[in-house]
Amino acid sequence: MTARSRARIEAHRLFSAPERGFVEDRARARAGALPPSERPLFRELCAGVLRRRVILDLLLDHYLSSGRRYTDERLAAALRIGLYELLFLDGSEPRAVVHECVELVPTRLGRRARGLVNGVLRRVDREARREAPGGAPSADLLELEDRAWRFPEPILPDPDEDALGHAAAVRGFTREAAARLESELGPEGARALMRNANRRPVPTLRPDPRRLTAEEAVARLREEQPGAEVTARPDHPAGLLAARGLVDLAQSELFRAGLLVPQGDFAARVAPFVAPRDGERILDLCAAPGGKTAHLASLAPAARIVAGVLDRAAANEVRETCRRAAVTAPEILHVAADGDRPIAGPWDAILVDAPCSNSGVLARRPEARHRLTPDVLSELAALQTRLLRVALATAAAASDDCRVIYATCSVLGSENRAIVDRGLAETPGFAVEAEIALTPDAPEEDGGYAARLRRV
Repeated sequence: MTARSRARIEAHRLFSAPERGFVEDRARARAGALPPSERPLFRELCAGVLRRRVILDLLLDHYLSSGRRYTDERLAAALRIGLYELLFLDGSEPRAVVHECVELVPTRLGRRARGLVNGVLRRVDREARREAPGGAPSADLLELEDRAWRFPEPILPDPDEDALGHAAAVRGFTREAAARLESELGPEGARALMRNANRRPVPTLRPDPRRLTAEEAVARLREEQPGAEVTARPDHPAGLLAARGLVDLAQSELFRAGLLVPQGDFAARVAPFVAPRDGERILDLCAAPGGKTAHLASLAPAARIVAGVLDRAAANEVRETCRRAAVTAPEILHVAADGDRPIAGPWDAILVDAPCSNSGVLARRPEARHRLTPDVLSELAALQTRLLRVALATAAAASDDCRVIYATCSVLGSENRAIVDRGLAETPGFAVEAEIALTPDAPEEDGGYAARLRRV
C-alpha cells in the first residue's frame, strides 16, 4: 500500500460516515495516527473536498447520466475524492487516481458502482481542458485562483443570468449561503470572504506569556527545527507566531512543555480582551474545548477560573487542553444546555464565547460554509441570545464592576452586534465599553467579533 493510497483510504472512511460529527474535527483527530509522510495528502483531501463540495457535486450532477444518483455516501466519497485530486491537485498521475478511487468503492456495492466511478473520473479527465486563468466568466469555465478548466458543456450557473450563483459555485458556496453573506456584507465583502475562504490558512502558535516572549519562541523553535519558517507578529496582543513553513509540533520540546500552543488568530485575541487579573473570579461560560480557558489561566495564574461545560466529555476536554498548555486546571461547572437562570457568583468577569457560524474562520473551518443556512443561523441566534441573557443576568446579580465579554468567530452582524443590542435592551444598565470587529484579510488572520459590556 502506498502512502498516497493510504491517505485516500482514510479520507474515504471519514467522508463515508458524516453523521459521526464534523469531518474536519475527525480529520484532525485521525491525522496523527497516520505516518508523517501520509498526512499532507490526507489533510489536503479532507479540507479540499469540504471547500469544493459544491462544484464537485455540480460536476457529478452533470456527468452522472440518465438520472443516476450517488446516494450511497461511500460511492459519493470516492467520486468527490477522485474529482478533487484530478482537478485541484498537481503531481498525481490520473490513471493511478482513477484506479485507486475505484478501489475505494466497497465490493459489496457491486461492479456497476465501481464501473460508475471509473467511467465518471475517466470522462472528466478526458474532457476537462486546462487553461491559463484570466478568461471571461462563463458557464463552461471553472476558473480558480491558480488554474482554470474548460468543459465541453455548461457546468456552472450562467454568469450573465445569475452572477451571484456563478461566483458562489466557483468559490464552493451554495447560492443560499452567498446570498446571506451578500445581505450582511455587501457584494464586495461577500465575494472577498468567499475568495479568502479557499486559501490555505497559515498556522499560528501562541507562546506562554509567563515564560516565553514571541522573539524567544521564534529563536528556540528555529534552533529545534532548522529551516522552520516561523515569524513573530508583534502587532498581535497575544504575541502570536505565524508558521508558514513546516513545523512539527509533535517533535517540539516547546510544545511538549506547554510553552507553545496552537491557537487561531482571533481566538488568541479574546483572552487579552477579557483583561483577566490575578485574584479575580472569572466564568468562562462556554469553555469547551478549553483554548480560551487555558489562555486566561496563562495571563492571570492567580485568578479563579471556572469553566462552564455541558457534560463530562467536555470537562475532560477542557482539562486536557489546560494540561497540554501547562496551566492549572480550572474549576468545572456543569451547566444545563437550556439553562436560563443567573449563575451564583460572585464574579468579576464572564466570558461568553458563543457557538456561531464560524464565518470568520472559513479557511480554517471549511465545513462551516455548508452550515450557512437560515435554519442553522436562526438556531444559533436563539442560542447566542439566551447565553448573553444569562451572562448579563448573572453580572447584574454580581459585583457592580462585573464585566461581560461576548465573542464569536463570525463576521455576520446578525450574530454579533445584533445579539449584543438585543441583550442590552433586555437587561438595562449595561453598555458597550469596547469592541473588536475583524475580517480575514490575510492568510494568518481570522475574522471575529468581541464586545466588552459594563454597568453604566
